[in-house]
Amino acid sequence: AEQQERRSAEAQASQAQGQATAARAEAATLQERARTEASRREAAAAAHTHAKEELDEAAFLARFLAFRQHMDTLLLYVPTKTAKTKTWRLSVQRRQICADVIRHFSSAGNYAKTKLWSPTAVTFISANTNLPEDGDDQGGLTVEMYTSFFREVVLPDFGLFEGVLDADGYSASIGLLPSPKAEESSMVAIGRVLCKCVLEEMPIGRGLGQFVFDFLADAHERRVFSDVRLALSALADFDPDLAQRWAQLLVEPAPFLTLDYFDPNADGEELDATTTDMERAVLAGCRSKLLTCREASLRALRAGFIETVDLQVQLGALTAAELLRMMRGNTELSRDELLKCFQWPDLPGATVGMQEHAGFAQVGSDCPRFLREVILDDSTENGLSNAERLHLLEWCTALTALPCNGLKEPILLKHYPERGANDLPNVHTCTQEVHLPPYESREQLRSKLLKAVEHRHDGFQIE
Repeated sequence: AEQQERRSAEAQASQAQGQATAARAEAATLQERARTEASRREAAAAAHTHAKEELDEAAFLARFLAFRQHMDTLLLYVPTKTAKTKTWRLSVQRRQICADVIRHFSSAGNYAKTKLWSPTAVTFISANTNLPEDGDDQGGLTVEMYTSFFREVVLPDFGLFEGVLDADGYSASIGLLPSPKAEESSMVAIGRVLCKCVLEEMPIGRGLGQFVFDFLADAHERRVFSDVRLALSALADFDPDLAQRWAQLLVEPAPFLTLDYFDPNADGEELDATTTDMERAVLAGCRSKLLTCREASLRALRAGFIETVDLQVQLGALTAAELLRMMRGNTELSRDELLKCFQWPDLPGATVGMQEHAGFAQVGSDCPRFLREVILDDSTENGLSNAERLHLLEWCTALTALPCNGLKEPILLKHYPERGANDLPNVHTCTQEVHLPPYESREQLRSKLLKAVEHRHDGFQIE
């Protein structure tokens, strides 16, 4: 009897271990697919040739700072003292980030409106050990949670958002839209997450479509559907190929088309091959694609977004391009913008304390200069491409886009005496510190840095 019990216990343990292994593999596959899809969105954005609304950087910064001033006033006077000081502790399993985040922001996770005002502290549960990971959240783990969430939640596995596919079956969308079949309670929870990100100046990167933000601001009728070209611009973010084909019809109207070719819910009215009829039909088609078929899901998303604090008037004052920049963040970093993200201990103006903390001067290391030269080099062979600049930012901060007002604290560079020139650099995203071994040339630094950045999603395995 004892042997049978022991065998039964061993069998159960073996089965549980097998299930855990399978779950870890599934989670790893999910995360890898999410990163692959994010890379495809980057490529789609780079290839996007449809006319975009120009962003007046100076005017946007002025309006953005006015918006943040309004937010600071709300944060000062609206929440209670308890809400502002009591930490909201979020435990998130690596293998089910989306499910856990949605649960925390829904009634099933005992969500309360006051929590949206509270500071957060995130603890990740390891997919390998099922135990809490080491690390005290000083902001970096919270950023990583939101970054991972918005990268994964748009995957078709969850049925919450959808895009269009190219001829090879890969996603062709730059920004995705809520699925018509999305679960209402989940969309409400995601709306709350979006509001929390706005309150904390947390850009969500590419993922959600331009039209989502216009709808959240209740500005879609005047900013999208008031003009066919504005509608095509919003459609191009979701379906670039269709937007291009419909734009061509405005230039060269085609005969024998009917209205239901553009809007499946319309009647079969025959259209004249005129610009006027084509504009009317294309506008109807854009409305159908962007709004009509998914309006219930969009409304649920907005309900969660404005539930605690209604920012529709303030967000509606921004242009479509400005709102997109504020929500997604800066996803096209210039060399100068990336350079300003770092604190340079070797430049004039650096204090003695900064130099001593960095530790490069004491050993005669030129690593800060090497890194600066790599960032400023405009050649892809010796410098960094647009994508590599963004990936470097993510490696240093866990952010997939630069906040509109820049980083709250600069990225610090430190000498890494425990490692040699053949080792990879190390990073601590919580404190935004990059540790550089004593590299002997900019070429060596660039090679090792890009290798580390390539493995930026490996977590502590890279150390």
